Amino acid sequence: MREIKFRGYQPQLKKWVYGNLISKPNGATFIFDYKDNFEDRIEVDPETVGQFTGQSDKNKKDIYEHDKVSDGKFIYKVAWDRNNTRFYLEAINVINSESILDVFLGIENHPLGNGYFSRKDLEIVGNIHEKTTV
Repeated sequence: MREIKFRGYQPQLKKWVYGNLISKPNGATFIFDYKDNFEDRIEVDPETVGQFTGQSDKNKKDIYEHDKVSDGKFIYKVAWDRNNTRFYLEAINVINSESILDVFLGIENHPLGNGYFSRKDLEIVGNIHEKTTV
């Protein structure tokens, strides 16, 4: 069973906040550490909130929804598939492909998960909310 946790960006502090998620009906979104006091919650930009996928990259960094990851050939965006209730990789850029078959296979959306769909070759190269040079 994977750990359920979230990440969101706090623009005034200019940092990412990690923990549990609270969304209020008025749209305010907070992240707090469940081990700490609930009153220590931090408001984050709701557009930046992403859930932990349960997977790590090849450097053992946790992969979150909205991360950009690379396998050396493609850059993918990690996204949530609401219809199939799973995380998947959506190809957003070709960086090093040797054949048209690689391109064809790379542009398909790939499930991200354990077992058959586990990817040990991925490396986090950024996220869709921050500008990266990749």
